[in-house]
Amino acid sequence: MKKAIIVNATAARESGARSILDQFISNIPAGFEYVIFVDPSYDTDTNENIQLVKIDTTTWFKRIKWDWHGINRWIKQHQIDPIAAVSLQNTAFRLKKSIPQFIYFHQAIPFYENAWNPLKKSQLKLWLYKHIYPFFIKATLNTNVTVFVQLDYIKQGFSQLFRHPKEKIRVFSPTINKSNSIETIDLPSDTINLFYPATAHFYKNHATILDALQLVSHPAVLYTTIPETVSFAPDHTGLTVNLGKVSYDEIFTWYNSVDALVYPSYLESFGLPLIEAAMVGLPIIASDLPYAREVLNGYSGAQFVPFDNPNEWAEAINNIEKGKRFPQLNISNRPGWVELFHTIHSSI
Repeated sequence: MKKAIIVNATAARESGARSILDQFISNIPAGFEYVIFVDPSYDTDTNENIQLVKIDTTTWFKRIKWDWHGINRWIKQHQIDPIAAVSLQNTAFRLKKSIPQFIYFHQAIPFYENAWNPLKKSQLKLWLYKHIYPFFIKATLNTNVTVFVQLDYIKQGFSQLFRHPKEKIRVFSPTINKSNSIETIDLPSDTINLFYPATAHFYKNHATILDALQLVSHPAVLYTTIPETVSFAPDHTGLTVNLGKVSYDEIFTWYNSVDALVYPSYLESFGLPLIEAAMVGLPIIASDLPYAREVLNGYSGAQFVPFDNPNEWAEAINNIEKGKRFPQLNISNRPGWVELFHTIHSSI
């Protein structure tokens, strides 16, 4: 039988989950064979010790069936002897307890106090993740499962909610690749130019920033990465420029060009743009929430304000100095993928 570390990532199709899968694969060291279950749409170059197996779990039913029964069936049919198991999608899967298991947990919704409304289409998925999804997490946890998280506040929340030992929860930072771009964009010199790279989901909280822009004492414009076709309320007309999808290098060109990053989101498991902007010394105004405080720990260029208070956001924007930069944040001492893979391999 072939001995291998098996990895379940069939739900990593887009956004943050896809990024985690990309980083995981690109950081796998030599020494062990890996069998990684991915979505049929996923494709990437891999080393010789990595086998990608494409599995369709695009519905909840298919995913539950695969996680609870399909993986074991596939392993037996293909004569795989699992020496460790890793889930990149928040829940473990059913294997013998003697096999070391690891969950890469990157879902902050269960730890937020927001009362999501299941009757609203935009909030139904969030309600399910908060009230139903934890059942599946609990059902797959045991004392042999080590949990990887990106921030300490997630570690504390996970331990409390799922009563999992803190010594079995490890904090590892994702990879942050700082672009070497020194290009800039010619922006108006008579306005405060703000940048917010985020999706249009309501919890990203664009409305608070737009309300704040109506209260500032000098002209300001918000540049976003939401589609150009998305429109805001009529009284917010003219306050934003929607850029649409922006490449990674272009993101850093915007960091080089604007006066500040604003980040009013109230639902994050990490908040990657915060650390990217801090690595280039850009002034940052962020929600005064645990994720932002922890990500920006040690950075002198951040202001923290209540996520739902436009008046305080307006005051913080008024305090921005055009062209000002701060000492860049150094994150080289934060544990990352090297330490994560050492944890996996040392358990075998």
